[in-house]
Amino acid sequence: MMNRNLFFTVLGAVALVLCLLGIGGFYEILATGPVALLREPVETRVEAAMFVPRQAPLMTSLLVNVDKLENVGRLAVAPKLRGQVREEFDKIKKGVLANTDLNYHKDIEPWLGDEITFAVTSSDFDREQGNGRQAGYLLAVETKSPQRSRDFLEVLWSQNASNGVEVAVENYQGVKLIYRQTPSNADSGGNWASAVVGDRFVLFANHPKVLRDAINNVQAQNLNLKGNPAYQEAVANMASTGIGLSFINVEQFTAWISDRPGETGLKPPSERVLAAENSPSLGIALGLNRQGLLAHTIWNGTTSTEWATSLPSLLGPVQALQYLPSQTAFTIAGADLNHLWLALEAGFPESGAMGQILRKPVATVRSRWGLDLPEAIFSWVQGEYAIGLLPQTAVENEANPGLAWIFVAQKSGETALKGIEQLDAIAQEQGFSVGPVSWGNRPISTWTKLTTKPVPTKAKGTKPLQIAADVRAVHTEIGAYEIFASSLETLTAAIDAPTTGSIVSNPGFQSAIAPLPQSNYGYFYLDWLASEESLTRRFPVLRLVTLAGKPLFQRLQSISLSSPAPAIDPGIDLQPVKGSPLADLFIRLGS
Repeated sequence: MMNRNLFFTVLGAVALVLCLLGIGGFYEILATGPVALLREPVETRVEAAMFVPRQAPLMTSLLVNVDKLENVGRLAVAPKLRGQVREEFDKIKKGVLANTDLNYHKDIEPWLGDEITFAVTSSDFDREQGNGRQAGYLLAVETKSPQRSRDFLEVLWSQNASNGVEVAVENYQGVKLIYRQTPSNADSGGNWASAVVGDRFVLFANHPKVLRDAINNVQAQNLNLKGNPAYQEAVANMASTGIGLSFINVEQFTAWISDRPGETGLKPPSERVLAAENSPSLGIALGLNRQGLLAHTIWNGTTSTEWATSLPSLLGPVQALQYLPSQTAFTIAGADLNHLWLALEAGFPESGAMGQILRKPVATVRSRWGLDLPEAIFSWVQGEYAIGLLPQTAVENEANPGLAWIFVAQKSGETALKGIEQLDAIAQEQGFSVGPVSWGNRPISTWTKLTTKPVPTKAKGTKPLQIAADVRAVHTEIGAYEIFASSLETLTAAIDAPTTGSIVSNPGFQSAIAPLPQSNYGYFYLDWLASEESLTRRFPVLRLVTLAGKPLFQRLQSISLSSPAPAIDPGIDLQPVKGSPLADLFIRLGS
């Protein structure tokens, strides 16, 4: 028998099967096979964008037939592993459709085309205050056999009707809509709807109004996403070969996710911001790499577009990274932190979602520690810098719990010296004792507070107290750099890193940055395997994300990002798109 909430299941199942089949199967292609087997160029043009509203919060598309990916996967591996590839795909197909009467090979594969597009069409599709905010969801699946896809929907709905579901049929502008007629007081899955539009697409939505709006969008180019200049610019500047494309209208996206304030911490944008014609947007084109997925991104903001011109171009990793130990789990590194912050402030206004995300850590440090990061630190870091977080067990002990951190800053003249002196003065104002200690033959400045704690003893009753020095931070000079760390142990690991092994010598880090532009403005690096536990503990919503994307996350090794800079080497021909900051994001996968 069909599940009671069939169309909720159908929409979710079809979307997950088609998208996760692609994502889950990428590993077999990427890890062991030649990407050249995908010889045919894939257009980044998304035809289903004609159904999506101009200001939709999110649209994401897979532009390669998932069965083609499976075939490539089998060809790309050794013959003895081809059965494993087939089992991988079959497991996902059966798992996602386990609670339905659907069979992928029988019901979907015969008519499935090359494009699957999912969109959040609106954060509130009916704009009725009485029923709360109801997001609109649209799934457009390309069909290569319109009649077979119509037969599929007819069987699907007839089984619904035989199970007592009231089904409505409506002719809207020449398109046959079929949807579930749900009483207003019912809580049974909503008015899920479907339609076949012309001979190209099968549409699913969570309400017939979402389908009607999608059909209306096709009629007027100024209503759909294809007519959005920011979307046009993003598509025009994306690579011509890839497997997927996503587009996000940032403020509308924020309005959609801000219904879960406990998880996002973002303030919903005002109606004025939402109505703005030139709201910021983000385009992402996803391509294949032998070791993972490479995403090319383009940002279209509302302010000056030459935001990065004041930053120095780099050719590879900065020398400051030699002081981050090889087990560093999270890294940000580059040059001229002062100009980077000023550029980001100018490029991402405080009123916008990205501006909120950017300034939130700064505000947290200011409220918790009374430290103004831009003034106290960013302002004097005008040379190289590297920030690293290490797994707690790597260098810390039980008496000093929490994340181990390292901050390396290249000193540039009197400005840096005065900045470091000012930091020591701020620490004293916050009640820390600031003074030098000897660690071996090296003078080290420490920020400590005296605390009391019970003396370990087996005797019962009141335990005696002892005074202990709680070290909050330490720093020392080494060569042209000042190194700050969360403990003496961590600082020692940083000082020894050039000889014991730094992150630069870590093969995982080298593999993570290899596909990124050689001429750049710095690196962001996250070792997922070392960070997953602490990140999911701090951000519970990540548990849901990793569960939904299990085929990807179970093989995720690291995430790295870099923004291409004008070439400083005559041998490099790099021409970043003028007017929109770009970044390349590499998702490295493993076994």
